[in-house]
Amino acid sequence: MLASVLQTLLEVQKIDRQLLTLEKAKGDLPQRLAELKQRLASSALKLEDIRTKLAATERERRALEGAISLAKERKKKYETQLFSVKNNKEYDAITLEIETTEKEIDQGETKVLGFFEEEKKLNDDVSSQQAALQQLEQEAREQEAELNLLLEETKNHVAELTNMRAGLAQSVKPNLLRTYERILRSREDSAVVQLSRGGCGGCGTRIPPQRMMEIREMKQIFFCENCGRILVWQEDEEAVAV
Repeated sequence: MLASVLQTLLEVQKIDRQLLTLEKAKGDLPQRLAELKQRLASSALKLEDIRTKLAATERERRALEGAISLAKERKKKYETQLFSVKNNKEYDAITLEIETTEKEIDQGETKVLGFFEEEKKLNDDVSSQQAALQQLEQEAREQEAELNLLLEETKNHVAELTNMRAGLAQSVKPNLLRTYERILRSREDSAVVQLSRGGCGGCGTRIPPQRMMEIREMKQIFFCENCGRILVWQEDEEAVAV
């Protein structure tokens, strides 16, 4: 009979409310943990980016130091050649090469100093970012442990309620169960309400006497024209939170 089906829906709703209460007990912890993990991933990527820049700077500096070393060898070679020049033209040419090489060495060494400064800054950034990453990792571990503890404490109760709900739901036609679940998603507090003082127990909208009598007979399903909830009869007509 439809009356028993509606009563079953009320029982399903009681369980859904208990499950919702357990879910709300988590608060915003799952969301905060998800956001923290996103920050953690972003921080790890930033650290990797800094390390990549540091490695590139070190490679460039070492390459330049190699070029400076070769330039110094060339300079020594030119200076040695000065002792064997035979005329002023050769002397001027070698002297020019020495001056050019010295300028190359000076400019290179200046750049090397700049690289060292950049490396120091990047190393400092690595240390700072590592500390920030470790702090985030610690926070994530603590929040995850807190959430896991909460889940562990409620796991058995949730499983029991879920099984009870599944058993009750089997006696409700799938299309009616889907309708109930759709209403419950939009009306989080309740999808099935009893009449209260001649009105909808959900939103309070007045129900015409004739419709109230039809609802009392429970031969078909009626919905509140205002809030869309499923309406059922309440013998004592007291305001009830099912």
